[in-house]
Amino acid sequence: MHSNKILLRSTLNARRALSLCVQQQQYRHTSTSSLLRSPVANSKTRLNSSTVPVWAPSRKASTVSTDGGDGSAFTASTASTTTTKDEVVVAPSTSSAPQPDSDAPSENINDPAVPVEDAADSTQSTAPPAHHLFRPAPTPLRYPNGHQTLLPLVLTCNNLVLPQDPWHVQEPLVVGSRTSSGGIAAQERVIPFLVSHDPGDKPIGWLLPEVAAAISRDHLRHFQRDSASPWEVRYFEEGVRVKAPSVLGGGTGPLHGYHGGEYGVEFMQSVSFADWVNEGGRHARTLHIERLVLEWRRKKVFSDLLKDWSDEPYPVFNHPKAHNSPEEPLAFAIESAALPLFGLPNYGALLTAYVYDPDTQETKLWIPKRSKTKKNSPGKLDVTAGGGVRLGDTPLVTILRESSEEALLDTDFISSYVRSVGTLPFPHRQASSPLSSSFSTVLDSVHPTPTHHRDSYDHRLTLDAHRSHYILPGLYFLYELELPSDLSVLPQPNILDGEVQSFSLMGLQDVLNNLLAGKFKSSSAMAVVDWLVRHGYVTEENDSRFAEVCRHLRVDVGMPGVWRKRL
Repeated sequence: MHSNKILLRSTLNARRALSLCVQQQQYRHTSTSSLLRSPVANSKTRLNSSTVPVWAPSRKASTVSTDGGDGSAFTASTASTTTTKDEVVVAPSTSSAPQPDSDAPSENINDPAVPVEDAADSTQSTAPPAHHLFRPAPTPLRYPNGHQTLLPLVLTCNNLVLPQDPWHVQEPLVVGSRTSSGGIAAQERVIPFLVSHDPGDKPIGWLLPEVAAAISRDHLRHFQRDSASPWEVRYFEEGVRVKAPSVLGGGTGPLHGYHGGEYGVEFMQSVSFADWVNEGGRHARTLHIERLVLEWRRKKVFSDLLKDWSDEPYPVFNHPKAHNSPEEPLAFAIESAALPLFGLPNYGALLTAYVYDPDTQETKLWIPKRSKTKKNSPGKLDVTAGGGVRLGDTPLVTILRESSEEALLDTDFISSYVRSVGTLPFPHRQASSPLSSSFSTVLDSVHPTPTHHRDSYDHRLTLDAHRSHYILPGLYFLYELELPSDLSVLPQPNILDGEVQSFSLMGLQDVLNNLLAGKFKSSSAMAVVDWLVRHGYVTEENDSRFAEVCRHLRVDVGMPGVWRKRL
């Protein structure tokens, strides 16, 4: 009898230990599941659940308590940006915690070895549906007839080809534009623009001969007035002839910029700030750049660009000379409209918002259509929001500002759920009138292509010797944001801003078709292609030149990036 009591007691202790272990495992599984679930997946939780996630914790939200119908209460918050009664944000219930199951052993709940909150959570059925934890592998998209790769699109958007030789070589340097077939067209001479002529310095921009002539004119005017010039202009050694270098092998068409020029442009090797200006740092450089550009604007020089004056200073960065460089990152600031004149990089931030429907397992992108009144790419499709990084701003601040202005998205919501997904270089050479013409979309008349094979994004660059193409490289910080499939949070056009005509929730197949049809703005097209590659919808399975697409998406053109001093 005594042995039977001992056996029974040991059996009860073993069962109690097993029950405690199971509860602890359930608690760990619940905690892990709550971390794995995205806010979009949480929005699908039933309203009568004891724990209902909050979507957008806005400081400007108004709260209304409502009876749930079964005696339980839930709290509904309406965000300040919502316009319909359906856009309701659900908050955690204020009702008391549910009582444990009567079948559960009472000693496990009151046992000091198990926290009360752990025991309460272990009694709830918190295991989420499978699609909240894991999503099925994406299926690569189907390319329309006549298309096998995105490579021609990538080549014609990232079309800038810069010289590979050092800036101090004793021969002129040229740039070109890459075509959809990989060739190089519309080559023309450029003059390197540097912060200083120190041996270790690299160009921060590239000047067209017309712009270099205007700087040379300002340089000589200071000498005529017996004043110190803010520029240091270097010329080729005596006897050097202006001829086409071989750095762009395989190019076609005449080489522009060699028809002579005023103020010794044909002999100019490079341009930088004078030493006495550099001693004053970024403030002195900004002062002299601003003086020159304002004078051009007043005299209507380069009016095709400067007429879009925005009074928005943009940063220009130095090249870091070492990992722990003591130099200041910022070289100077310049009016955004003047960036292409100096071939300076434009820094921006782009946001792509998308929706995943767990019921249909379909992903869609929120794609806006640009206003037809926009000077740059009017009526084109775009990423959800984006803009240039202004002086003193960070990429995240830019996303918050542009998302609020262009898409009326709540900044608190965005800052809570937006994800940074890297950077995207955009080596671009832009056509601009009257110095340069627009890209022609007319196909070669000698070898006409059937309509269903037509690459309408294959912009054939003109080779008119009297026109030039502005250099506008870019570096974009990419962000993405998943929005709820019930459309409780969605982007909307801002009538006062006037940037966007409309927003569309576009399926990925339609997105791909519009990309191949050339309906996207160039920089936005590259951001969307990058999104499709990262999410597995463009792979080596459906793109015949996938490796080259990925390589040309990340072309390094040697322009300075955004960086900070080491603390």
